[in-house]
Amino acid sequence: MNGLREMNFSHKYKETRKYRKYHQDNKLVDEILAFFSAHDESTYKICDLARETNVDANVLSKWRNKFKKDPEYRPGGRIGYHRRRFTDVQERAISDMLRIQYVFPGIIVRRKQLRNIFFEVWKSFDLEVRGKLTKNFFSNKFVSNFCKRNDFSFRQMRKKKRSEIDEADVARYSKEFLEVFTSYPWYLILNMDETAWNFVYANGQVLERIRILIR
Repeated sequence: MNGLREMNFSHKYKETRKYRKYHQDNKLVDEILAFFSAHDESTYKICDLARETNVDANVLSKWRNKFKKDPEYRPGGRIGYHRRRFTDVQERAISDMLRIQYVFPGIIVRRKQLRNIFFEVWKSFDLEVRGKLTKNFFSNKFVSNFCKRNDFSFRQMRKKKRSEIDEADVARYSKEFLEVFTSYPWYLILNMDETAWNFVYANGQVLERIRILIR
């Protein structure tokens, strides 16, 4: 029983509340999974491992059994899946559709409209059981979780958003003005005012993508 001696655990679970979320301690989970991968279960006892890591023995046993069946298993990786209606592949397809058809062209999408879009998409995926689910399934909580997983957010609309001034454009514009004033007589030069454009919605939040900066 020398498996534990060969690996020193630098992390131990710290209990912060009654409901223990062991899976949220990523560094400890990494060490435990690495231990399972490197050692045969006959070389150590779960109770000893529980004492070293401060993780419940029943939880460790469950993790080990699932890890043996699936080397890609990670504790907590499927939390919330029972609330999901679409698979990962379907969600990626829906996200791409939302970006291409709505976000990029600047078409306004509110939460209620997004819920309707989800319902229509779901009906196209599950034709045989389309009558077994109502629109209420796609709640605002469902919308919020979908946005977090797929880099969307709802942001407040703004009436004006100034862009940065490009000095090269200013220089080119001034040069064109000078050429016009020196090439044509004054009576052929007409002045035109800017035309105001109003938003359809003056207030409220709309769907937008989260811009991730890559450094």
